[in-house]
Amino acid sequence: MKKITVLILSLLLGNWINTFGAMNFEGPDHSEKTKIDIILANGHDSNLRPRSEVPQPSITAELFADQLAFYFDDPVGEVVVTVTNSCGQVVSACTCNTDFEPMTILIVPTDPDFYRIELEGAGFKGYGEYSRN
Repeated sequence: MKKITVLILSLLLGNWINTFGAMNFEGPDHSEKTKIDIILANGHDSNLRPRSEVPQPSITAELFADQLAFYFDDPVGEVVVTVTNSCGQVVSACTCNTDFEPMTILIVPTDPDFYRIELEGAGFKGYGEYSRN
């Protein structure tokens, strides 16, 4: 009878820990911003005024731990992505063809620092910034 009582109590205690313990679990650090704003600019001279507006591609960047994911909603051909730290050193870079791969992932450092993202493709340039605390 003692064994059954101990078994029932341990099951109830385990269920209670799983139910109420999970409520306090917050998961990953939500204080860190995961979406990075990418600002796009034409690859042309800023003093010249085009006769018609050139459509800009839609690019989204998200930060997940040590990975930086880029989503290209529009195929824009070959794009060079470079990530530099606050000293101007290139910490990660890649070249991708968005006609075949609409998403690319870079492995980036997790060291506390300020990082700058630069994207360059045919007819456009873009940049973004993020920091690690």
